[in-house]
Amino acid sequence: TYTGIQGLSKPVTLVDGRWEDTPKRIAVSLAPDFRVVGDVDGAAPDDAVVILVVNRGGSGAASYAAVVARLGDKLVNVATAPIGDRVQLRDVRIENRRIIADVLQAGPDDPMCCPGELATRAWNLDGAKLSELPALGPTSRLSLATLGDRVWVLRSWDFSERAPATPEVTLQVKDGRLSGSSGCNGYSAAVTPGKMPGDVEVGAAAGTRKMCGDAEMQVEMRFLASLGHVTKYGFMLGQL
Repeated sequence: TYTGIQGLSKPVTLVDGRWEDTPKRIAVSLAPDFRVVGDVDGAAPDDAVVILVVNRGGSGAASYAAVVARLGDKLVNVATAPIGDRVQLRDVRIENRRIIADVLQAGPDDPMCCPGELATRAWNLDGAKLSELPALGPTSRLSLATLGDRVWVLRSWDFSERAPATPEVTLQVKDGRLSGSSGCNGYSAAVTPGKMPGDVEVGAAAGTRKMCGDAEMQVEMRFLASLGHVTKYGFMLGQL
């Protein structure tokens, strides 16, 4: 059961991760497979931070950070705070009893559809209230350089279908190219930024020509076909 969601006067109890008011077209969902554990309230045992997503029937979806503590033998939502509409989470962590989030959000001149501002935001727990602190450091702009030298590993084909753990498919951005392992072979493709934040154009992929088993080759073909249709990139719960 969660409280503190703007526009809802009463707490909502999620069942199987979801609550819905059909006549009012409001739905609250628990972000799947995501939680951060650490000390937020200064007392043992550790607390958990989860993400709630609120959809009100439009194109946007507002996210909230919710602190869950163990009180006796019960898990209780002790505080909830809004993160924002269509704010993308690049990373969430707990440091020095503060919730820290690296986000991609709409800057002053960005349309809501295409956020381009990178920021680090923080909240602390003050009694039963989760309060946002002043921004940590300056903001910057989204670019392919944001992806850094990190090697990204394919975990899901889409929101509902996980990718197999093997063969491992990887992606790295460097010197204007995407490269990595497509499951069996190595690949490389040119990538250029578009006009709007997060827009990209991916060129034809070139790769080695090793043959592997059917399972590996099916994963490889599906990945390369998907890669060729990529026109935008962003973040969701720490994933690319």
